[in-house]
Amino acid sequence: MEEAVVLAREDASGGHTLTGYLVVKTEIPASEIRTFLGQILPDYMIPAAFAQLEKFPLTPNGKTDRKALLGMDAVQTSVAVYVAPGDEIEEQLATMWAGILSAARVGVHDNFFELGGHSLKASLFVAQVREQWGVELELRQLFRQPTIAEIAEHLRQELDEIRRLEEILREIEALEQV
Repeated sequence: MEEAVVLAREDASGGHTLTGYLVVKTEIPASEIRTFLGQILPDYMIPAAFAQLEKFPLTPNGKTDRKALLGMDAVQTSVAVYVAPGDEIEEQLATMWAGILSAARVGVHDNFFELGGHSLKASLFVAQVREQWGVELELRQLFRQPTIAEIAEHLRQELDEIRRLEEILREIEALEQV
């Protein structure tokens, strides 16, 4: 890799996604770029897509033409094999992510940040989880466990705990009426 530029690119929902533009002699698989960057950057700072070029377009002043870069196609870096949601919770989470991330299809092993997620979109997701299930999902939870499978498991545990506590409350209320 000779040069690199990262730009925030507007996505279909009007939000922004990080895209990396690289000048390379030979093409590098996006998964290798992602793995390398993952060793030095947190997930949310790694571009969701990359464009590999022979050279950067230049302005008349000889500087990198960022507007021209934004017009180029980039390749998404998600390397997860698609696995469809397996239950209602995973299906609802996938629907939420598809809406927030403007993604056509979201699998349970896809990484939120690889699909273009960032802290603002993560906050939207956390708010939707709170509204849907009444569970307070912490933002850092999504950073630690950025897949639907992981978040769904966390939600199942939280919902089981809520059900257990509600059952205990019902038992206490029944005892008080005796």
